Amino acid sequence: MNNTYNSKFKYAVLGIIFGSLFPVLATIIDLSDSALKLCLFNIFVLHTTKSLHLIIDTAPFFLGLFAYLIGFKQDQSDYNNQLYNELMERNMKNLSYLNQELEKKIDEHRKLSIALQKSEKRFFDIALSSADWIWEIDKYGKYSFATGRVKDILGYEPEELIGKSLNELLPKNEVQEVMEPFLKLIREKKPLEGLVHKHYKKSGELVYLKTDGVPILDSNGELLGYRGIDKDITQQVKNEEQKHKLQAQLERAKRMESLGVLAGGVAHDLNNMLGPIVAYPDFIAEKLPSDSPLIKQVISIKDAARRAAAVIQDLLTLARRGRYEMSSLDLNQIIESYIKSPVHIKFADEHPDILVTLDLDMSINNINGSFHHLSKVIMNLIINAFDAMPSRGELTVQTSQRILQNLYGGHNKIENGEYVILSIKDNGVGIAPEDLN
Repeated sequence: MNNTYNSKFKYAVLGIIFGSLFPVLATIIDLSDSALKLCLFNIFVLHTTKSLHLIIDTAPFFLGLFAYLIGFKQDQSDYNNQLYNELMERNMKNLSYLNQELEKKIDEHRKLSIALQKSEKRFFDIALSSADWIWEIDKYGKYSFATGRVKDILGYEPEELIGKSLNELLPKNEVQEVMEPFLKLIREKKPLEGLVHKHYKKSGELVYLKTDGVPILDSNGELLGYRGIDKDITQQVKNEEQKHKLQAQLERAKRMESLGVLAGGVAHDLNNMLGPIVAYPDFIAEKLPSDSPLIKQVISIKDAARRAAAVIQDLLTLARRGRYEMSSLDLNQIIESYIKSPVHIKFADEHPDILVTLDLDMSINNINGSFHHLSKVIMNLIINAFDAMPSRGELTVQTSQRILQNLYGGHNKIENGEYVILSIKDNGVGIAPEDLN
């Protein structure tokens, strides 16, 4: 009995000691529950009063429970520490890998950004140094970008052109001709290749441009606009026109040369045959009596031979092998001489419904020329004017004197200076444009 009591007393003492150490143990195992503390406190109070045996009987259980909790807490803490360390190590590895990948991406992005900046700078350097005008238009045909070169080509500042449509820069009579194929290419989203058209400069002057461009598409293939380049080919077009003009002049010169060779050959043959006809009438007239009725016919033969010789002389002149004398002449006198000639009077009588008016400037200077050939020129011009007015009309022959730099429609250039001008006008049918050359 005493042993049992002593044993239980020992447990009670241990319980009291544990009860006094409970706050410390509770702190270690993080037992913050007030109800449990209150329960232990009540047990301690009962021990000191009436329930000493109950405390002594339950003390081993609580001691074991507390020992288990302390051990479990320690094991759990060690496990948590180990798990935490493993997770930290794994996360550090993941973070290290992600950090390396991020650095790679940043480095790649930096390189791409530098390459993009270099590419953009290269593009703008080329655009600024290019002799051509680089542009962009939206899907509505309005300019959204233009390089500074447009000022040299069209006279517009780049910002002035933004928002303007292509139609505003085209001649009105060419809008349909230019826009029809342009809009067709836009609808088909095809590139623009070598489109030549006229543009209005800001000053109103016309220039020729050659356009090349490519469509701008979004990720879905929808058209956003066009980007391209315009080249000023005005001088090239003018050179081409001059080339065609010179080619046409060369062809005309070759035709005239061929005609001259032909005319020269014909004139040479006719001249050989005409020689006796021109010479023999004088010999025949000398042999005939002065009162012979044949003398009149012989004189007619002689006059006809002389006219034929004049025609042959014209053919030789066409062939550049004729001989003609140049002298100082009054153009007005040559005109009046022809108008008063029997040939013209007879011709005018045959066309009574055609009125001939002379508007001659009597103050003009004399010119250096061939009377015979100038008379022929005036006669042919007036006859052609009569032929252009088969029923009725009016013909005006005018002379004047002016300082000229270019011919009024001729093909050859002239030296700047003062010239006497002969103008013959009629209100006839005229010459068809295709026949003017």
